[in-house]
Amino acid sequence: MPSCGSCQVKWTWRQTMEAGMTPGSAWECPHCGETQFRTKRTHALSAAWTILIGSALIIGSVLIEVPWWLFAPLVVAVVTGAVLGAPWLASVQSSDPDLLDEQMEHRGKDPQS
Repeated sequence: MPSCGSCQVKWTWRQTMEAGMTPGSAWECPHCGETQFRTKRTHALSAAWTILIGSALIIGSVLIEVPWWLFAPLVVAVVTGAVLGAPWLASVQSSDPDLLDEQMEHRGKDPQS
């Protein structure tokens, strides 16, 4: 579960799920109200899980030829488990990681900074 970078309070599973349902990478801390941003690690884990689960489902349905009556409940179980387990993989930070990357790139291109 993520901990706020400002107040250091650990979020509950429910608070993390509620924050995760909002679009974008900025989340509001449920305790202090400060804006928190998902870390690059959280984005990478989310993308990796999506690719892994999608690949496994495609392989199971096409290559292994699992019958639909067995495959459908398996898909529901895997997707439900991934969604319910996502808060344990989430982490947040006080600064926007994309903004930090842009600032570092700008500094590298501008010799006067």
